[in-house]
Amino acid sequence: YTRELQKLIESKNLGDKVTLCGNTNDVLSKYINADIIVLPSAYEGFPLALSEGMSAGLPGVGFRKCMGVNEIIEDGRTGY
Repeated sequence: YTRELQKLIESKNLGDKVTLCGNTNDVLSKYINADIIVLPSAYEGFPLALSEGMSAGLPGVGFRKCMGVNEIIEDGRTGY
């Protein structure tokens, strides 16, 4: 899947904007150095990654109609 995503990034000329960072054991440092946390799920039970990112101070971005996401993100206040 990584190769497929990298080809898509290159085909859209987004190499200077999108970076696939791979795996890490130090998730908190990644959140601290990020600008936003995005959860593109259309369906989600409890969005743990979104909750972790927001607990590190990141604004969240997700689908308004996605259950779980729409209960954690306060539109316009803690994210969109």
